[in-house]
Amino acid sequence: MELTITWRFVVGIDISKQCLDCYLLDRKTTQGWDLQVDNNPEGFARLGRWLDDRQVECSADDSDQ
Repeated sequence: MELTITWRFVVGIDISKQCLDCYLLDRKTTQGWDLQVDNNPEGFARLGRWLDDRQVECSADDSDQ
């Protein structure tokens, strides 16, 4: 099976009870950023702003549905 990634950004999130450890990779520039936020509504809002600041658009791949 061949996997082709066409997205510019890839986000990895490690979830714990206390916090979310996030890493964002820009595949175009190979630059990466990390962020840790609290695992609560305020932390989710901060994560959303952080992604918006980097012009990351969310998408879902439902091609296998």
